[in-house]
Amino acid sequence: MKTFILPLSIVLTLLLSSCVMTKTYTKEEKKMKIENESFLVVKSSGEKISGKSLKFVSKSSAIKIDDQEIKVKEVTAYQNKTAYFIKFGPPDKFTWVKQLKRGKINLYYYDIISHGSYFNGTKYVTENKTETHFVFRKGDEELLELSITGIAERLKDNKDAYDNFTATFGEKDKKFLPKQLQNHPKVLFRSIDIYNGDL
Repeated sequence: MKTFILPLSIVLTLLLSSCVMTKTYTKEEKKMKIENESFLVVKSSGEKISGKSLKFVSKSSAIKIDDQEIKVKEVTAYQNKTAYFIKFGPPDKFTWVKQLKRGKINLYYYDIISHGSYFNGTKYVTENKTETHFVFRKGDEELLELSITGIAERLKDNKDAYDNFTATFGEKDKKFLPKQLQNHPKVLFRSIDIYNGDL
């Protein structure tokens, strides 16, 4: 029995360590937190409510900050201990996106984790894949998930930011995939920092 347990534990460890986990950009997220409070809710009216605790109440579709419950449909943004989040997408199918950059161009992201399995010839293998999607807002524009071309277009009025971005990604995308950006986030972050005047 002992000879079976050791190989099994090694296999389980390898499987768990090879899974792609949700990407986080902790340093960038923490820099974007606002106010001195750990917890914050921003209502559609623009009113900001801060508190000492925050949790989602699923049965009432609300966010509870301290003892006050606010319906999620009335909230446009919130902040917990780790990051600042805003709504992205239509009201009935929105996603909470985390803020990474603030300035002339604001940058946010969300992850989609997909689960799949395939037969490798001897057994079925299950994999989790994470795809990071970046969302942008320049000035008063609406939040947009942009292609390489769209991002380059928004950076064009700052030569240094544009050159930094296009040196890696080019100006035009033949077939845009989110992994093009997620594989080189430092280039994307630097380009936006240059544009925003943070470098």
